[in-house]
Amino acid sequence: MSVIFPMGLLAIFTLLYSSIMITSRKKALSSGDLKPSYFKEYNNDTPPSYMQKATRHWANLYEVPVLFYAVCAAILALNLDDVIFVY
Repeated sequence: MSVIFPMGLLAIFTLLYSSIMITSRKKALSSGDLKPSYFKEYNNDTPPSYMQKATRHWANLYEVPVLFYAVCAAILALNLDDVIFVY
């Protein structure tokens, strides 16, 4: 069951990074770098670079890691959790 630990760590990291992304969005709104109307259609304004970085990284955490979760779930379902897959 050691494949569960990397899955759990990535899930925790994703949740923790969500707070960073939310903080960067709040900072952009409170400093006036971005208008609230931007979040209606995402095309009226250009967000600041610090918010773009956080948003892109957060989006990446929901793209490729989904494959990681699928492979780990398959490893667990097929009971292939051994030294080859763990290391």
